[in-house]
Amino acid sequence: MESWYPMIFETQWIGLRHVLLASVILVCLWKTVVDRRVVKLPPGPTGWPFIGILPTLADGERVYKKFTKMSAKYGPIFSARMGLFDCVVLNDYDIIREATCKSGDMFLDRPRTPLFEILGGGKGIGGAFYSEGWKEHRRFSLKIMRSYGIGQAEIEPMIAREAWFLNKEFASENGKPFNPTPYLGNATANIICAIIFGDRFNFDDPWFVKMMSILSDMGHLFRVSGPVNCFPFLRHVPFSSYKKLRKLVDDHYVFLDKKINEVKEGYEESNPRQFIDAYLDEVRKREVDGFVGTLDEAHLKFDISDMFNAGTETSANTLKWAVLYLALFPDIQGRVQDEMDRVVGRKRMPLLSDRSQLPYTMATLAEVQRIGCIAPLSVPHAATEDTTLRGYDIPKGTIVTLNIWSVMFDPKTWPEPEKFRPERFLNDDGCYSKNERLIPFSIGRRNCVGEQLAVMELFTYFTHLLHRFKLRYPDNEPQPDLEGFFGATLGPYPYNVCAFERLLDFDYKQPILPDQSST
Repeated sequence: MESWYPMIFETQWIGLRHVLLASVILVCLWKTVVDRRVVKLPPGPTGWPFIGILPTLADGERVYKKFTKMSAKYGPIFSARMGLFDCVVLNDYDIIREATCKSGDMFLDRPRTPLFEILGGGKGIGGAFYSEGWKEHRRFSLKIMRSYGIGQAEIEPMIAREAWFLNKEFASENGKPFNPTPYLGNATANIICAIIFGDRFNFDDPWFVKMMSILSDMGHLFRVSGPVNCFPFLRHVPFSSYKKLRKLVDDHYVFLDKKINEVKEGYEESNPRQFIDAYLDEVRKREVDGFVGTLDEAHLKFDISDMFNAGTETSANTLKWAVLYLALFPDIQGRVQDEMDRVVGRKRMPLLSDRSQLPYTMATLAEVQRIGCIAPLSVPHAATEDTTLRGYDIPKGTIVTLNIWSVMFDPKTWPEPEKFRPERFLNDDGCYSKNERLIPFSIGRRNCVGEQLAVMELFTYFTHLLHRFKLRYPDNEPQPDLEGFFGATLGPYPYNVCAFERLLDFDYKQPILPDQSST
């Protein structure tokens, strides 16, 4: 008789599994069919039980392009089931602006999905969940960044100094084909480092090399861990990419803590040298005043992490696209250089104050940002409470995706959007014409907190590189895939470029901002 016990147990277990499976299927059918009838969600494609429209998105076409095609059928706002979650997709500028700029706080949350939860549990700035704490940290970070000259001329020497180091690395390649990716990533990261930690790092500094490696690995793992956002139970799968990502994020915070503690050793109250000191000053002041808030030393690493991550990859990818497109389009590169030679001359490097006199250069950089579209789906939003948009119900917690790509490639705004044409940003008088629909940093109160810094960085790095070098795509290299690699952001696949020096009429051997009087 004892020999039957295992069989009985196995039979009972099989029955239990069938019951559980049937229950899961019934719940999913309820969520995908009945719930959608009760709640008036925007129209959208009919998905499969449990998996939604995920099979439709798995045919190899980029998701943001697929969404744009769906919007032609369902309208600028549609909904779709992504695994266990409803997602509302916004597909043109007007409705994106309505949701982000005209709907108050209704769409300022982040999805409560595993990938957001591991980023400090919703703390910080960029990936933080909507709360009074998020408002406080964003407001304080912007205040400190402005105090260090972000968006003003005071920070220009710091950026120009880093541009000198970037030029030095390009020059060291002596016109031979090389991959510019590491140099561009290091240059953008170093500006953030100078603001947060008080100084730049040499490109071969062990801490800096390790941090950049961690950021690169995190970007890759975020992409391959995407399914866990649709099916949260996958986070329990051992040895999964999500598990690897979670460990890497933990290592990232430990690594940041180590550097923060080193900087704190030199902290002197009321004598801030960089962001960390200013943050500690504010914490101490609040302790004295008895002010209760969320700014404390435990949160510092999460704010720094968001600033570091957002301020590095986005600007670096824009510059990668800029170098690639200018190398592939020598006629456009030549026009930019001719304009700078005429306006700036060869006796100094370009300054931020030159921007108004460099319309074609500004138009070219704007076109790089448009066609590169580094954040085609932005960072996902979520509804903070039950609300409506264009007459449709958006329940609390619903994921809201901004299809920025559909705006940047809208043929009604940008005729022949697949073509690289800087002239689209020039008016009839040949002046640079800023278009409000160019939104590489997103829009609204969740837009990139480092936008002003990025704008200054991009102009300085872009003009300094082109003022000193003629960029050429190597003759023996295969033509690059301009679709790009879609990870945490959209960047070009690795490529090589040749940089040939253009002679300057001044000694450019020191990392200083040239004196404007030299003109």
